[in-house]
Amino acid sequence: MNKVKLLTLGASLIGAAVTASAQTTLFNFDDVTSTSYYQISQGSPATYDGLVWYAPDNDIGIVNPLGFYNISSLSQVAGRAGYGYANGKVSGPNVMDIGDGSSVSAISGQIFDFTSGYFAPAWNDDVTITLNGYNNGNLIDTTSFTLNSESPTLETLNWTGLTEVVFNNNAATPFISVDNLTFNLNAVPEPATLALGAAGGAVVLLFRRKK
Repeated sequence: MNKVKLLTLGASLIGAAVTASAQTTLFNFDDVTSTSYYQISQGSPATYDGLVWYAPDNDIGIVNPLGFYNISSLSQVAGRAGYGYANGKVSGPNVMDIGDGSSVSAISGQIFDFTSGYFAPAWNDDVTITLNGYNNGNLIDTTSFTLNSESPTLETLNWTGLTEVVFNNNAATPFISVDNLTFNLNAVPEPATLALGAAGGAVVLLFRRKK
């Protein structure tokens, strides 16, 4: 095998390993077919899209704002109670909701990264949400920010090395709308992926020795 082919093979193996280890998942909740409200869980853990979701004090649901209000256009939502569901929608047609004064956990048995998400209160303005990132029960990241029901707030986190993210709704009454959460659910390469990258590195090293 000539040097060019050898180097190309090594680069391809390393590239394949990087691709395999980076499995970015966008949670836009639009894969659920619902005309109004779809319940993920109620007081017990439930698996959705590769993560275990759990809200000990409330249910976890996916809201379709158009069906929820029985309207044909989001412009008809203005002024209604809960119109933040519609304004908080980034991609259509659904959002996830976090109940008043409750917390929602997203848990994985493997290390993952949490990149970003969009948040809006369903009713009132100036609602504060707190996000906590844990690794096997140890708090490693936390942030709080204030939401406005007129438009979704994009929060870019870039948290790494997590096994759990907890979304805490600090408000006494309004629900919080959540959309387009971005996770990397395979942040630590599996053994096969590590072997693939190692093979690529060995090929490149062999090429350098032959130079």
